[in-house]
Amino acid sequence: MYTKPHPSRRSRSAFTLLELMVAGGLGLVVSASVVFSFIFSSKAELLTSNYATLNQKSELALNKLTRDLRAMNRVTSYALTENTSSTYSSSSRVITQVTLAPRAGASSNEWLQLEYSPSLRCLVRRSGGNSQILLRDCDFLEFNFFQRTLTNGTFSSIPTTNSSLAKMVQLRWACSRWGGPSRQQTEVNQSAKVVMRTR
Repeated sequence: MYTKPHPSRRSRSAFTLLELMVAGGLGLVVSASVVFSFIFSSKAELLTSNYATLNQKSELALNKLTRDLRAMNRVTSYALTENTSSTYSSSSRVITQVTLAPRAGASSNEWLQLEYSPSLRCLVRRSGGNSQILLRDCDFLEFNFFQRTLTNGTFSSIPTTNSSLAKMVQLRWACSRWGGPSRQQTEVNQSAKVVMRTR
């Protein structure tokens, strides 16, 4: 008579508690690394998208402002406000509103007014009774004026606060948007000097 061999105790036993704990720990480490990789890549994608969007909007606003300012003839008035952002400028007061005219004797409908609102974080363009927001999410913006003549021995223009001598307008701004736990900025200082060409 043939009898079936009895299986050994080792071949009948399942995983030991130690083996289950090691497998569970390894699985937890792998799962955690996958989750952290996903979170990191999602955050990086959001920041890159915010940067690209804000940078594109800044470029479009700069193109529009450059065309507008080059068509102007003179600065008719400007307004100073208290500087609330020492991060971008050490001046206690900055120019946040400027009105320009295309030529002497032009009607007010032809004037161009640019005004930055710190509370709304936007730059508004007004002309011919129409208003348009050129920049949003703007933390800081200022205008500066320069004369045509250069400083001796340099290629820098002479700054002026006299609107009748202003031939060049400088714009500086910084925009930001929420992207994760902290604000991510397009540029700390985006700056351009535009010469009024019709004078």
